[in-house]
Formats: sequence, structure tokens, C-alpha cells
Amino acid sequence: MYQPKDAADAAMYAKVPQLFSRVSPDTDTVLVRAAGQATSMHHAFQGPEHILLGFLVKNDNPMYDVLRSFGITYESVRPIVEQMHLPVIAKRIVEKYTQSVLDAIKEAITIAERDTMATVAQPKHLLAALLLTGDINVAQVFDSLRVDRDALLAKVIDPSILAKH
Repeated sequence: MYQPKDAADAAMYAKVPQLFSRVSPDTDTVLVRAAGQATSMHHAFQGPEHILLGFLVKNDNPMYDVLRSFGITYESVRPIVEQMHLPVIAKRIVEKYTQSVLDAIKEAITIAERDTMATVAQPKHLLAALLLTGDINVAQVFDSLRVDRDALLAKVIDPSILAKH
């Protein structure tokens, strides 16, 4: 189990259960798969770039087909993400989220609150949040694949929801 390194770290992680209670089971599945991807690469943390892989591991969420329609596949994203971090020596399960992941989850919840069709953050809200939060690693993945992020965002979520942003 992850042990916070200081009071600020402990305060940040105290909010994690509250965040996860506001995401749908499908979104939770994406996040669990993202942690699995970070673990399989022996990365020390789960970052937003791992969430992209969480969307692409299996074809059982609506964002899988949207991402693939833009040429974003598991096979194209994983090598990019693997090169972003040095692997940790000890094999362990990744239990620590970067602040960027927590920010993306918070943003997904905010987007969901504006979406009259949602009571919890759905996968589309999480993907929209990844596009909107401006994480440098996610941007690097999309830039490497020459993805038009604005076009992807428009395909993921109704622009009127974001206009309330």
C-alpha cells in the first residue's frame, strides 16, 4: 500500500476515495487498466498518458472506437509512453497517481456535472479532461501521432457542454 511521504502528499491522497466515488464503473475500469499499464512498464507513477492506454487496452468502452478513428491505437501509444519514464528496479503495483491524473479526474467530474445526461464522470468526460488539462505527456503522445486535438475533443463531447466551462 502506498504510504504518503509528507503531510501535503497525505492531504492529496485523502481526497482520492472521494474522487473515485464520482466516476462511473466504466471510467473506474479505464483507471484500473491505466494502473495496470503503468505497473507492466515498471513505471513509478500512473500518469495521464497511462490513462490513454487504459482506454485502448480492450474494445469495451465507447472511447476506444473514437480514439481508433483518429489513428490512436494501443500499439501506437504504448511505445511512446514506455519511453517517457525510466522503469523502477523493483517490480511493484503502481498505487501512486500524479497530480495530473488527479486533476484530470477532477476536471472529468466538473465536465460531467455540466452534462445534463451524466451523474458521474463517464469515459467521455475523462477523455475530454485529458484533452483540456494540457498535460505535457498526453500532448506529446498526440503530437507524435499528429492528432488534431480540437477535432478529437469535438468528437468526444458536445461543445455546448464545454462552453459552460
